[in-house]
Amino acid sequence: MAGFSNYGDSVDIAAYGTDIYVGNNEISSGTSFACPIVSGAAAILLSMGVKPKYVAGMLTHNVDRFNSSSSPIKAHAGALNPLKAVNMAIDYPILRR
Repeated sequence: MAGFSNYGDSVDIAAYGTDIYVGNNEISSGTSFACPIVSGAAAILLSMGVKPKYVAGMLTHNVDRFNSSSSPIKAHAGALNPLKAVNMAIDYPILRR
């Protein structure tokens, strides 16, 4: 996570916004890159037929926890791992329509 990110006990979910490949062999950083990662993951889940009422919970439960001993950055849940959320949707068909 970037040191310039919003973080703390009230942040439910976070996404990485540093060293993001933006095309044309360019790498960029900024908090504005994190939102599309989270909304894109939500869109993927919805496109798989996941019921909307489950999407937020699936995103906040499929995260990579921060190693608090090596980083002062904290978030209530952690950094979103979209692949874990997709795998959950595959493994639990009851979550889908």
